[in-house]
Amino acid sequence: MKNELLDLKLSSADCEAILAAFPILTAPEFDISDEQAEINLSAVKSASQKLVFQNQHFTPNEIRVISLAVICAKEYLQGKMPLELPSDFKSEISSYFFNYNKMAPIFSEALDRLSKQYGQDN
Repeated sequence: MKNELLDLKLSSADCEAILAAFPILTAPEFDISDEQAEINLSAVKSASQKLVFQNQHFTPNEIRVISLAVICAKEYLQGKMPLELPSDFKSEISSYFFNYNKMAPIFSEALDRLSKQYGQDN
């Protein structure tokens, strides 16, 4: 079954890149409610399990957190998003820079489709 929101076949390196990027969503600069933080955490956990087993049938909420992680990782590595993260985080995700560059436009488009489909900003 093809996911209509996401037209991308993730490689194992893409899956690893996404998993490595998830901690970026916990940066203190993202001022989100406790409720949203719990929603994000739940989506990250379920998406992580799917990514580990390369199951690419993601829910809209999983696509949302994957998209945000990928886009933010790209921006962070380009120096466009100053975040307070552990010093080793940047070196850990930098090896996936090209994966983030490749995936960011696709996930940005997926976020746009989610916004249109569900009528909300992501």
